[in-house]
Amino acid sequence: MRELIRNERRLELCFEGFRFWDLRRWKMNLNEPVYGINWSGNSYQKITVEERSYEDYMYCCPIPNSEILKYSNLIQNQGWN
Repeated sequence: MRELIRNERRLELCFEGFRFWDLRRWKMNLNEPVYGINWSGNSYQKITVEERSYEDYMYCCPIPNSEILKYSNLIQNQGWN
């Protein structure tokens, strides 16, 4: 059922900018490369446009430095030091 809900969310919200945040929240693979197409005449070739490199600590966002300065007991999320 969870996979059906995720797929429905992927299809319904595809152009609304939620996909990246859903993948982070569900801790799915973010390291898939971005592909493009090199088109020449009647043929095309699949090319890698960008390699992505997300570490495990990047599933949580860093706390803004201004907030850490306001509250002395607040510490930065692990990995964002």
